[in-house]
Amino acid sequence: MGGPRASQILEVKIGLARGAVGEVYRRFWERPDAARLFLELQLRTYDLARASIPLMEAALAQCEARARGDAVAAGLTGFLRRHIEEERHHPEWLLEDLEHLGTTRDQVLARPPALTAARVVGAQYYWIFHDHPIALVGYMAALEGGVASEGVLEDFITRTGLRREGFRTLLLHARVDPQHEADLDDLVDRLPLTPRHAAAIGTSAVSTISSLAMLTREVLDHEDERIVAGTELSRP
Repeated sequence: MGGPRASQILEVKIGLARGAVGEVYRRFWERPDAARLFLELQLRTYDLARASIPLMEAALAQCEARARGDAVAAGLTGFLRRHIEEERHHPEWLLEDLEHLGTTRDQVLARPPALTAARVVGAQYYWIFHDHPIALVGYMAALEGGVASEGVLEDFITRTGLRREGFRTLLLHARVDPQHEADLDDLVDRLPLTPRHAAAIGTSAVSTISSLAMLTREVLDHEDERIVAGTELSRP
């Protein structure tokens, strides 16, 4: 009798990590002023999205360089090639969404990226070049299941009155992510992973989930600090 599949073990790790940070997202989506904070959260999402293709291309290049003597790297190449093409236009779509939410692409591109976003992406580059590109699978698994559900998004649009066009990319991910998650499960189950590979995937996934929650927490904390400061200034 065999043990649990690699995808099942990864699912447990991701579930535990998401459970530990779920309150942050509930705080965001349920806030009465969430509409005003949504643009800032999406700006930080773009900081991550603009790095998605370069990250996968870096991982693909490393896989191709290792493929001759590394069955895991060789098995990952085809998946990365397909996923790069699937995600090719998503950063541009997100820029268009941000314009519908009230900013311009020049304003988006002129602002410095969030430090936490840079740290999330930087960790992936480290693991790709200095450990094994399989770690990126953990990052992708964390992102694929990290978008709010279609129902939550629809309720948020109705409640806030924000333009639906500003949610195109999020709504798309909410619809297609279940299939992408299934594709990732199939990938990790058919690759000849060693415990070291599985640990790299799990570490990357858990670290990413924690950092994504930190991005949201930073938006909330910054707004709370602004409110408190405004209250102090308005006192006679």
